[in-house]
Amino acid sequence: MKKRLTTLLFLIIVAMSTKVFAADTSSVTLNAPASVKKGDTVTVNVNITSADVASNGLQGTLKYDSNVLEFVKKVDVKSDWGFTAYNPSTGIFLIEVKQISNLDTYIKNSSANVGAFVFKVKKNTTASKTTVEVSDMVIGGSSKLQSKTATKTIKITENKSSDSSTDKDKKSDKKSSKTKDKTTAKKSIPHTGLDSTILVMSAAISIAAGCFYFGFRKYRGI
Repeated sequence: MKKRLTTLLFLIIVAMSTKVFAADTSSVTLNAPASVKKGDTVTVNVNITSADVASNGLQGTLKYDSNVLEFVKKVDVKSDWGFTAYNPSTGIFLIEVKQISNLDTYIKNSSANVGAFVFKVKKNTTASKTTVEVSDMVIGGSSKLQSKTATKTIKITENKSSDSSTDKDKKSDKKSSKTKDKTTAKKSIPHTGLDSTILVMSAAISIAAGCFYFGFRKYRGI
C-alpha cells in the first residue's frame, strides 16, 4: 500500500512539473511567402507565441544566403515593440517592448509579429530555394524557449513576366524584319520598269537614227 502511494505521489509531482514547464514555454517562428520570383521583395516576419508567462523581448542572430538574398531593411511591425539593436556584419539583433514598465505590452497567452526583415531576391541567382534562419535566441521575461533556432525555407521560381517580355521583343523583331523585307522588295519593282523604259528608248533612238541615215543617203543621191 505504501509503495502504491509513493508511486502515485511521484506521478503527481511529474505531472505538475510538466504542466509548469509547458506554461513557461514560448516559441518563435518565421513567417514568409512559400514561394517568390527572382527580383521580388520578400518580408520575413518574426513571431512570438507565449503561454502563461509574459515575454518582453527577443535576441537572436539573423542568417541568410547573401548570394541569393540582398538585405534591404528591418521593420517595426508592432506599435509597442521595436528593434533596439541590429549589427549587419554579425546578424545579431534585439527586439523588445518600447516601455519596459508597461506590462500590457508584454506577450502573454497570445501570439504576435514583433518585427520583420525585408530582402530582395537577386535576379541572377540560380538557386531554386533559400533559407532564412534566426539562431542563438534568448527571450526576455520569465518564459523559456522551446527551441533556440527558427527557420523558414522559401521556394524561388522564374520570373515568367520577364520571359514573356523577351518573347514579345523577339516576335516584334521578327515582325519588323519581315516588314523591312517587304519594303525593300517594293522598292526594287520600279527599278525593273526603269530598265524596260531605257531599252524602249534605246530602240526608238536606233530606229530614228536609221531612218535619218537612209534619208540622208537618199537626199545625197538626188
